[in-house]
Amino acid sequence: MFLGDTLRRVAGRIMLGSGSRRLQLLRELGADARRVQRWVLDQKLEMHRESDFGRDHGFDSMRGVEDFRDRIPIAGYDYFEPYIEKLAQGRNASLLGPREKLVMFALTSGTTGNSKKIPVTRRFIDDYRQGWTMWATQAVLDHPESIENPPHWKPKRILQLASDWNQFQTASGVPCGSISGLMASMQRRVVKSIYALPEIVQQITNPDAKYYVTLRIAIPQIVGKVVTANPSTLMRLAHLGDQWKERLIRDIAQGTLDSQIDVPPSVRNHLEHTLRHPDQQSAGHLERIVERTGHLYPKDYWPDLKLAGTWMGGTVGYYLDQLPEYFGDVKVRDIGLLASEGRMTIPLQDGSPAGILDYLNSYFEFVPVNEIQSSKPVVLESHDLKVGEEYYILLTTSSGLYRYHIHDVVRCVDNFEAVPVLEFLNKGSQFSSITGEKLSEYQIVYAVRKAAEEFGFSLNGFVVAPVWQEPPAYVLMVEQGDVISHHQETFEEGDSWARFDDAHNTVRSEMNTVPGLSKDQVENQSHFSANNQRAFMPVPARVRQLAHRVDEILRCQNHEYREKRESGRLGSLMVNLVPNGTWVEFDAEQARQRGGTLEQYKHPCLINDLQFYEKFRSRLQKA
Repeated sequence: MFLGDTLRRVAGRIMLGSGSRRLQLLRELGADARRVQRWVLDQKLEMHRESDFGRDHGFDSMRGVEDFRDRIPIAGYDYFEPYIEKLAQGRNASLLGPREKLVMFALTSGTTGNSKKIPVTRRFIDDYRQGWTMWATQAVLDHPESIENPPHWKPKRILQLASDWNQFQTASGVPCGSISGLMASMQRRVVKSIYALPEIVQQITNPDAKYYVTLRIAIPQIVGKVVTANPSTLMRLAHLGDQWKERLIRDIAQGTLDSQIDVPPSVRNHLEHTLRHPDQQSAGHLERIVERTGHLYPKDYWPDLKLAGTWMGGTVGYYLDQLPEYFGDVKVRDIGLLASEGRMTIPLQDGSPAGILDYLNSYFEFVPVNEIQSSKPVVLESHDLKVGEEYYILLTTSSGLYRYHIHDVVRCVDNFEAVPVLEFLNKGSQFSSITGEKLSEYQIVYAVRKAAEEFGFSLNGFVVAPVWQEPPAYVLMVEQGDVISHHQETFEEGDSWARFDDAHNTVRSEMNTVPGLSKDQVENQSHFSANNQRAFMPVPARVRQLAHRVDEILRCQNHEYREKRESGRLGSLMVNLVPNGTWVEFDAEQARQRGGTLEQYKHPCLINDLQFYEKFRSRLQKA
């Protein structure tokens, strides 16, 4: 035990040493960021000069940024796909230089399309790791209590959720999977000792089984820090831990792993051997917690948890309001704007989604949001950005991607010397404009968060989608349990619903006056407010008032939306209740379809598909 604790302290010092040197460089070179960025670009071009892509685009004769922009278009995955497919077939030279080794393909699971294969090279791994090391070092420097536990100085563990980096292989034998899993697998053995989960857990593909195993292993440990990209993962972990508390306590007491858990046989054999020792002490402690509180939350079994590293920006930030109830008074630090394509920012403080641009490892360009549709958009370098303005970000990395349009919208919130500090807002595709209102997902999330807070609702998830009717409108879909207390068995006076009559395509409404809603608003609310099937449920008056408040906030945020509402071109925001657990099932299915992991997947709060609502309603009716 003493040796293990010593090794974990050594691991912490190793990480801090390399990270501190890199952080110092990040700060010292900030004033000269323009020159550094140009040098980074030259390095990337030289690296792959002899590739097919390099020859096709004249890397040999390229001189400066102007040539770079003239010869390489702003492009997404489709432009690079022919080169990537040849790379997957074994032709390394299609995209990479002769000295660059392809390690794997990272599978994306973003909201813009199906899974894509992003090349990951040795050099790219070094760049990616340096960004993570700087983030982790600053987090430890600010929160030493997250890894050490005075007065006994028994090291705490880090709980990091990652997915398998070798899910399958291409015809040429290149692994395909999650880059987070690769990063975990490549850590030094001594560094791995400070993590709570063994690497083999990554191989569990069933999400709930993976969460059960994670809890089974980690609950008895002293966890000081949790790291996972998506805060919805943290909430799911907390909910399932409480739901499975009896099974977990039994397994911990007996030194077993529930036989019903869907785990591959090889993984189960390994885990059962590791977990074979009964832990009556921990089990007894957990039982006393349940007896005292009636639940089993992370704040109860991880009282020493000090820091959560997760995304805070964009739509996922909505989940952060719920963390204290389950995780207690834990500090939250954004892990940065990062994707399979590369790391873009490094947050260096708690409580903010903003981070300094990772200008040492990739070359970046920016396009103002109002220029992106132009045939010749204005393109800026990092030192050109203005505080308060919003931009699309373009990446040039070590993996052979140049001027890559990742469709992320960022806002410049500050400057560190000549380096912008950026906050992620949303995917550029996450806009809806039925009548020219240009409604963004960022605006939707802000409005719903603010309104829910005012009404005292805690939403585990929601979706807003357009509905084609006369006039067209948007509908807010929330789960019943988030807005109706579980002890409330009857509806209060003023509550109402409508039944949708498919045969006659009419609505029979039983409406009472709702405070704050006009007659036309009430009628609009009723149109899709309920159904006599499972699909949608009666909507209490207070929930309809919530939708009305969201509508008001959107009017204040977006003058185009306000104008369209006032002119009658857009109807009022409607609201539907869906069954509890709908969004968990929806997200799991979407992640499977896109070929990525649930940890990577970002729940869409705005879906701009005019057919989505009807398809979704029909599907729920059949369930």
